[in-house]
Amino acid sequence: MKIVSKHPVLVGTALVVLATGALVGCSDFLSNAATPQGTLNEGTLMTRSGVEGTLIGAYRTLDCTGNTNSNWGCAASNWVWGTVAADDAYQGSDGTDQPPINDIEGYHWGTPDAETYLNTKWGIVYEGVVRSNSTLRLLKKVVAASPSEFTATEVKQIAGEAIFLRAYYHFEAYRMWGNIP
Repeated sequence: MKIVSKHPVLVGTALVVLATGALVGCSDFLSNAATPQGTLNEGTLMTRSGVEGTLIGAYRTLDCTGNTNSNWGCAASNWVWGTVAADDAYQGSDGTDQPPINDIEGYHWGTPDAETYLNTKWGIVYEGVVRSNSTLRLLKKVVAASPSEFTATEVKQIAGEAIFLRAYYHFEAYRMWGNIP
């Protein structure tokens, strides 16, 4: 309070400058609200880069990286479901590092920890299927809208890669659970 009593004009001027700056700086804050930026939709992705980006996204789930995972249970190497479950390898490290692997190694499938690994594998496999299908749909729409965007060979290559990835993800699910949707 001593500053205000000693320099009321200085403090008042500073407040007026701050208030004016805030009002002028935010004057068009909501004027561009009708056109959101940073979102992906078909209009944004209807380009060559969009199709290639969705294909890369379909490959990305091979790395066990998606919005559905948080563990090693979905890795394409199937280290947990093949090597560890077969007793050919051990989790290593210490007991607090990825503890569900110990339940899987002991065939304790009903424990909540093992179940999280199973759910993660299921989720990432079908995330890959969805991403592959999205690539195929988008490719078809881009080719229909602008046929010169891709050559015939490129269309076949991208479609072939997406179909292969979809088949791979379905095979992963079949290998884990047998009859799958």
